[in-house]
Amino acid sequence: MPCTGTCYCGAIILETSDQPLQMGYCHCENCRKYSGAPLASFALWKTDQVKITQGEELMGTFASSEMSNRLYCIECGTHLAVDHPALGFIDIRTPLEGLTFKPSVHLNYDEKFVAIRDGLPKLRDFPKRLAVQARRSRSRNLDRIFYHREHGEHGASLETFVCQKFFSHR
Repeated sequence: MPCTGTCYCGAIILETSDQPLQMGYCHCENCRKYSGAPLASFALWKTDQVKITQGEELMGTFASSEMSNRLYCIECGTHLAVDHPALGFIDIRTPLEGLTFKPSVHLNYDEKFVAIRDGLPKLRDFPKRLAVQARRSRSRNLDRIFYHREHGEHGASLETFVCQKFFSHR
């Protein structure tokens, strides 16, 4: 079922197909600064599941990190999405009509501004090497082997989260 979202002024409309790969909260300093809030929610999609149906010429962008580009409306300033081109994902930051937000994880929890006690997994970081790893290996099995070699069977890291939740959908 497609979901639609707009910027504050309505000049940009985006549409998603299918369901997001993951939904949750990010506690990193960049997301907190850009949203002006103690944490930011996200809904992560494959890049080909999201399209701009109106106002693409009004979409501004800037690189907020080595692996992320922030997308915003140049008319009203609404933060619409964060594109992760090296991973092939885009995370939508504007509310989507037709989507029930069901978070399942907290990312970058070591950078938290406020503690959240909701029973969801709290991953400590978002490793810089993830983008390199994603480009090198799209194989679910190789990524799991990499994780177990690096962290042991019961460690919690974003690599495992991404490998199990995202790469298995490709």
